Amino acid sequence: TLERAALLAPPARTLVTVQRRHLHWAEQLRPIPPGNFVLQSCNRETGPGITACLLRLAERDPAALAVLMPSDH
Repeated sequence: TLERAALLAPPARTLVTVQRRHLHWAEQLRPIPPGNFVLQSCNRETGPGITACLLRLAERDPAALAVLMPSDH
């Protein structure tokens, strides 16, 4: 998913929702700056994860465009 996202935007402009228990995959997530993670304390399925990312994006840039790429589908 990160490889596909990199075709559209650099890691500095990529937000990732991840559960804390999945942070052990840090090697795969290394290109993403630490401030671009939206951490979920537990699995709340895809909808809340997308919503959390969109809220973070709206805080940063209310006029931003978003592309959603769930990696679990």
